[in-house]
Amino acid sequence: MALRYTGPVDPTKHAQEILDQGFTVFENAYDETWVDEVRRDILADYEALGRPPLWTRDSEQLAEDVVICMAGLTVHGLLPRMPERASTLLEPGIVESLRRALGEDMIMEVAGWVISDKRRPFFNWHLHANGLDDSYYLKRGYWPKIDSCQRIMALLYLDDLEPEHGPLLVHPHKIGEPLDPPYDPDLESWEGMVELNVKRGTLVAVDQCTWHAVRRQLDDEPRIWIGCTFCSAEAPRCGWFDERLTTYETSDPLLRSVLPRA
Repeated sequence: MALRYTGPVDPTKHAQEILDQGFTVFENAYDETWVDEVRRDILADYEALGRPPLWTRDSEQLAEDVVICMAGLTVHGLLPRMPERASTLLEPGIVESLRRALGEDMIMEVAGWVISDKRRPFFNWHLHANGLDDSYYLKRGYWPKIDSCQRIMALLYLDDLEPEHGPLLVHPHKIGEPLDPPYDPDLESWEGMVELNVKRGTLVAVDQCTWHAVRRQLDDEPRIWIGCTFCSAEAPRCGWFDERLTTYETSDPLLRSVLPRA
């Protein structure tokens, strides 16, 4: 079994980038053999699900932890589904970077994977303040005030995000700044945005208050990524919290250190 790449990471630098701009990039965090193996496992899981559609405008629940939605085919419960990957899922330098932003008591809220394809249109600008979709606040006409780093999405890409494969767009946001969108969320380009054409095996950490979007994919290959969300001790529990993590057992000390307990 391939192991994660454990090359040098500067936790202080990455944590400060999250606080100052709302995101940071860990390039080539996982080696290609590991990426190939995990991608193959995910595609096998997809086959076992009966090859359902990879996008729908209206959410469709296929199983307790499987949903087809605007993001694509979303599967929570990566650890229960793939326990053999538990010992290689987390990279020590990345975990330490997130801890320096969130605090020593941070926990993992959910771990899963998403597959989409070219049927998914431009995924417009959105954020996840308090673990809620931005539409919750748009409909109510107000935005919460969040002055600290409380929740980070760790997005590990198993495919290159070249221009034709759905690059990730982020709009830099300093922790504590207002959350209302600076431009129309339906626009495909925002002034000041950063387009991330990262390579497979790269992890992008995005604070919950950072607006981000995804360009439409043009090629035929599926676009696969693993998503793990971590939160601080003071963060309110959100709807995507996976209760199974509170009783999950692992021999890996790094993973065990971030698992929540009931």
